[in-house]
Amino acid sequence: MKKVLILCFTVLSLTSCISFETVTYANDTVYTDFDAYVAYDVYNELYENEIIENKPIFIIKIKN
Repeated sequence: MKKVLILCFTVLSLTSCISFETVTYANDTVYTDFDAYVAYDVYNELYENEIIENKPIFIIKIKN
């Protein structure tokens, strides 16, 4: 349930007036903007080395 709520918040944040350009969801935490890039790199490396089980989710907002 917690993951669904975080995913809904992320989608609504990216489609609303809030100015997040990037979002990473990893380890039950949401990281935004520059922190999102750093968190994705760290958690993806941990995932590839089989230290954590869940792959991080990285979302980029595409500007028109």
